Amino acid sequence: MKRLVAIIEWNLDGHRLPWFSYYCRACLDLGCQVVALCPEPEKAREYVSSFDEKYCDDARIRFAKLRVSFSPRFVPGRIRRKIRPYLFASHVRDRLKEAERDFGRKTDFFFFSCLLEHEEWYARKLVDTLHIPWSGLNLHARVNPSRNGSNGTHVFSMQSLFESRDLVSVGVIDEEMDLPIAQALNKPVVVMPEISDERYQKNHPFEERFRRFANGSKLVLVPGHLRPNKGIINLAKVAMDPAMSKVAFAFVGEVPWGLFSAKEREFFEYAITHAPSSIFHLNAIPDGPEYNAAIRSCDVLFAAYHDFSHSSNTLSKAAIFQKPLIVSDGYLMAKRVRAYRMGEVIPQNNSEATIQAIERLTQDYPGWEARVKPRWREYEERHSYKALIEAFAKLLSGASK
Repeated sequence: MKRLVAIIEWNLDGHRLPWFSYYCRACLDLGCQVVALCPEPEKAREYVSSFDEKYCDDARIRFAKLRVSFSPRFVPGRIRRKIRPYLFASHVRDRLKEAERDFGRKTDFFFFSCLLEHEEWYARKLVDTLHIPWSGLNLHARVNPSRNGSNGTHVFSMQSLFESRDLVSVGVIDEEMDLPIAQALNKPVVVMPEISDERYQKNHPFEERFRRFANGSKLVLVPGHLRPNKGIINLAKVAMDPAMSKVAFAFVGEVPWGLFSAKEREFFEYAITHAPSSIFHLNAIPDGPEYNAAIRSCDVLFAAYHDFSHSSNTLSKAAIFQKPLIVSDGYLMAKRVRAYRMGEVIPQNNSEATIQAIERLTQDYPGWEARVKPRWREYEERHSYKALIEAFAKLLSGASK
């Protein structure tokens, strides 16, 4: 008998739209019927249908609008903050009842497409309201020593939420988190692939534009949300260094100016108009063919983030399109790059080390590749759609017991 699975996503920014869409597709391919709850259902429908129109058959999937922000103006802010989770849970319950009437059956399982700590309050109220077997991706799961941990030695982010009696499994991105969380909860923990949209269009205008700009020079690219913690100030300094005069640089993505200090903003604005051999495309590029065209145009991917303990979809992109990476030492990204030999690891926020890494990757890349022997395909397979199907099969298995 088919299971009815609800997948809940809080927002569709950045890579979360592809993730949500792939999760819906995976459940459909596993024979489930799906209720897809998200803030922009038409946008999600369009993305899911881009895989194949069969994935949007009304007999198999229903898209419903998820309203996350509830702000009754007639009550004080302190009370609004308390009442919002109740309103949110009631809203989701009503959307599920509508879908259940359409499908003629009850929801068997629901999955939080991505859970962050600031969403825990909403999620906990929803879990307590629905009393349906559930799971979710604890995206930034971290474990810390604590005398108050459930096993006496550890606690992890959002542990109280995941101690829900209806929990059947936990999804994590970080492979080092499975054992401690499983020990703390005595529940299955599934390491999920960092799935990435790998579709591309040959001779896409973005790829041609950036390669034309490089004009035969090696191109270093930083893509995505251009936040200060992505090391873009350091890279801008490197781009203006005379030692890099024969290298081209591309800064591609939306700039959240509100996250910059006054000094950082002043410098980056100066770099935009003064950095030689640098191109700035300061608009968001949707994931898929556009984003991948930018990735394909480059010779080196810069992802040397500051104080960033998690992973990044940039690693999956690098593996798919076989582009060497530069990442900061000390965290998960560095461990993965070393394990799969996908690039250079440097001290964070170090301009000299950045220059040296770029030189190693651009002056004789065939020699570097022959010495290092990157394991691109292994990393790609570990984070492939096939791996996602296997992960969701494990996540769902507990719901049928």
